[in-house]
Amino acid sequence: MKLSNTQNNVVELLKKGYTINYFRGIGTRFAPSATLEHNDCISSKTVSVATVKALRKYNLLEEVYRESYHSMYRLKLTN
Repeated sequence: MKLSNTQNNVVELLKKGYTINYFRGIGTRFAPSATLEHNDCISSKTVSVATVKALRKYNLLEEVYRESYHSMYRLKLTN
């Protein structure tokens, strides 16, 4: 599997302890969005929804929290 530069950058941040906060959107009023957040809840960076979906497709993310339209993902631990 070959990842793009952006996807590799996101994976590197996930290795450092960041999590992805993904909002699926509600109808036409609220658009889908995703942010990378550090454990301190202060640092955050925007990441595209397409990148999140691609990383899920490659089976690199595991969902650690879900509530209605929000999900939190972290890098899937490998043995």
